[in-house]
Amino acid sequence: MRHHATSDGLIDQDAADKSDRIQARINQHREDMRWLMGSQSGRRIVWRWLREMRFFMPVNDTNGLAQSHKAGAQAVGTKIADDLLDACPDQFTLMIKESNDRDRNRNSRN
Repeated sequence: MRHHATSDGLIDQDAADKSDRIQARINQHREDMRWLMGSQSGRRIVWRWLREMRFFMPVNDTNGLAQSHKAGAQAVGTKIADDLLDACPDQFTLMIKESNDRDRNRNSRN
């Protein structure tokens, strides 16, 4: 990293290098998400996390601290879901279908 650039070219190169590093991290994150969602077990894990983060549920609670906690967990779940929808929307849809199928099978046994 150059702290004292003497020309616009050096500044532009530093900005381009930083941009390339950021883009590489974003691409790696997307690849990691695709890898995780590439197997049924990975999708089950993510689904369980999203449920625990109350992604699909309201966060209302009469206790303000409990509601804040639930809202924070839900915000993390929303971020994860957004990342998944960006990286692998088809796998996200498949994850929901698989969960619905598991619920239907579980309910038909009862």
